[in-house]
Amino acid sequence: MAVRLRVPACVARWRRLGSGRRQAVVLISICAVLLLGDRVRFFSTTAERPCARRDDDGPGAGDVDAREVVIADDDAVETAAPSRRARISRALQDACSTRSGGTREHLGKSTRARVLNTQFDMFVYGGTSGVRDIVSDSISGSGAWERPETETLMSLLSKDKNGTTRGSFLDVGANIGWFSMVALHLGHDVIAFEPFQSNVDLICASLESVSPPTAKKFRLHQIGLDTKRRECELFQQKHINIGDTHAVCDEKTRAHFLGAGYASLGWMNTTTLDDAFVDGAFDHLDRIDVMKIDVEGFEPAVIAGGNRFFESKYAPRYVFMEMVSSLMDSASGAKGRGQDYLRTTLLHLGNHGYELDSYSERDNNSVSLQSSPFEEVWRHADGKNVLFVRRDEAGK
Repeated sequence: MAVRLRVPACVARWRRLGSGRRQAVVLISICAVLLLGDRVRFFSTTAERPCARRDDDGPGAGDVDAREVVIADDDAVETAAPSRRARISRALQDACSTRSGGTREHLGKSTRARVLNTQFDMFVYGGTSGVRDIVSDSISGSGAWERPETETLMSLLSKDKNGTTRGSFLDVGANIGWFSMVALHLGHDVIAFEPFQSNVDLICASLESVSPPTAKKFRLHQIGLDTKRRECELFQQKHINIGDTHAVCDEKTRAHFLGAGYASLGWMNTTTLDDAFVDGAFDHLDRIDVMKIDVEGFEPAVIAGGNRFFESKYAPRYVFMEMVSSLMDSASGAKGRGQDYLRTTLLHLGNHGYELDSYSERDNNSVSLQSSPFEEVWRHADGKNVLFVRRDEAGK
């Protein structure tokens, strides 16, 4: 029901309203609508929607089914849907505490986790309805997932002089929450980013059995981290590894995953590390000790979106991330640029003052992100979980 505005009408309203600052803002908004087309669309908050036109320059949000900004016949402007910034701000609220009460529906079962002399109950995928999940199978079978990596990361979290634990752990791509839950049950503060609805449901279910004082240390944001704010699909083969979703933000990448037998399991909104930082996602912390990133090839986008964050007081002492150029290539539509993305990510981290930790030098302790030939560094890092340490921490 939008009314089309013509140039003469826009000019006439300009003359009628005058040249005040408020009037100018209103008229600029109206004329922008005219220049951009008959309609201005904002994304709705619907979790599932058909794939439609997307950005031509790579991953981007398409022109999806949405509500409209309505320009009335008179001077009134009615916004029929909230702005994207408002939706992102809501997503940066805790995903578990903002949900309605009652029994949560999810695809999981409770199992007992056992690691680092700590035991706790958490929800994992139950293997029903043709659903399988590698992380869940490991926890159900052995009580843990990636035990050596877990022990390494937890050992890096801060302790006070009395040995009391109260570090801070940032989990980007939390999956069903293994690393986050371990950190929480060891007494640390946790901030987790996980966009996939089914994973969020399991994390929230796991938190329901935690005492209120402990649960207050955990903040879960149901949103992805990226180079910009947009909307992307989440793809996976749910009968193989449902929780480990891949972000798909453009048509070429979508075609690549469909051709490989993957299916769309939902949508996510994204923001950047910098915007999360500016919007106060980390304000309750004094520092961040460890940042874990595992987002199936989307790691370059996470790092590239955090220039201000990595120069702030919240720059993590350690960054642990999966560095696999083939996954980075798939995440960009299989354009043959995976190694370029890996190199760029290494350059970003090097410029922000990070060095390879000894954990990452286990097969060659002479490689340095700051001083070794760059070709040697990326060959050394590709295909591994890599631990980076800030140079001011490396000498301690």
